[in-house]
Amino acid sequence: MKKALQRYFKEKNLNNDEWIIKKPNVFAFIDSKTVQKIVVEDLSEEQQMQIWSIIQQIDYHNGDVNHFLHHLANGLAETHSYLLNRVLH
Repeated sequence: MKKALQRYFKEKNLNNDEWIIKKPNVFAFIDSKTVQKIVVEDLSEEQQMQIWSIIQQIDYHNGDVNHFLHHLANGLAETHSYLLNRVLH
């Protein structure tokens, strides 16, 4: 699954959108390349399979994958903040 996601992100060459995530006890600056890196390198294969399935559906319908990555960024800012610190430094 990791290779499929890597290949997809490389071939699509998505815009590197940037977001500020503000929630109680969470403030994070994150961009789509960082989300892609966390998805590929740090999530479980089960999580990757779920994400891959959604990305395929979005892509098939010519949707905006970065919109989905923004959705993931919101969750990652809360659940994987330790990864954000590692990736950003």
